[in-house]
Parts: sequence; structure tokens; C-alpha cells
Amino acid sequence: MGYDQKRGKGEKECLCFRKDESMTLSENVVQYDLVALDVQVAFDLDEVLKASAFVLGKSGIGIVYKVVLEDGLTLAVRRLGEGGSQRFKEFQTEVEAIGKLRHPNIVTLTAYYWSVDEKLLIYDFIPNGNLAIAIHGKPGLVTFMPLSWSMRVNIMKGVAKALDW
Repeated sequence: MGYDQKRGKGEKECLCFRKDESMTLSENVVQYDLVALDVQVAFDLDEVLKASAFVLGKSGIGIVYKVVLEDGLTLAVRRLGEGGSQRFKEFQTEVEAIGKLRHPNIVTLTAYYWSVDEKLLIYDFIPNGNLAIAIHGKPGLVTFMPLSWSMRVNIMKGVAKALDW
């Protein structure tokens, strides 16, 4: 992650929500840190970038990391791949839609950051791995207890409630 040479140290050019909370993306503005969508966010961009992390998964959009901050707070951070305005459109769409959602069956987007060098979506971390591993197990794992059918039905109901909402 670099700093814009025309700006002061620590200043980063980014696209972010307006301070009036209109939930629409502003034009280019100078942003010193990530944008919190949750009022309880108590970390900054440098903490996230310096924290210990390991890869949870990869997709066409980017890589998702499990990040553990110094105070023990665990987050899921999606680092978006390289790309210009086409990638920004994906980012903008996801931030505008997901950033407004608050539902018990939907992972909360707590903060985001967009700059020329770095594009991050920061979510609450949900433990217990992913659903595919819970259903099918992990290759090489000696002991495996698949989810019961009643648990699977409960998960499907939760997904249906989130989609219906």
C-alpha cells in the first residue's frame, strides 16, 4: 500500500460515503482511514494491514483473510483484486447493497477502504468454517462429523429468511 506523493503522509485518495450519511458514494475525496459502517468499529486501516492473517478462501473477485488484531478482535477481510473502474463498479455495488443490511442471518459489513493501491471489504468474522466443509468434511481430515439433517434444515431456513428479508 502506498501513499499518494501529492498528498501528505497518511493521506490516501479514495472513494467513500459522504459524511452526511446519504449512503451514496462521493466523488474523489481525501480519506485518511477506512470508512466504518458500524459505529462500534474501534480499529483503523493500519491495524488491519499489520495484523496477523491467513487465507480463508479465494474467488474471482479477490482473497478473503481471517485477520486477528492485537486486541484479539477477529475480522474477515476481502482484499479485492487489481482493476480499474470495472472493479470499482463491483466494489460500489457490493458496498451500497451490503453496507445497509443488518440481519441476524447476514454477515455484517463493518468497514471498507478503496484507494488506487488497496481495496478492502471488512466483515464480522463468523467462526466454524464454511458450509461446504461442515457438510462434506475437509480432505485429509481423519475425524469428521457431518451436520445432521435437522441442522441442515435449520441452516436452509436461516438462508431463506435472509433472502426473503
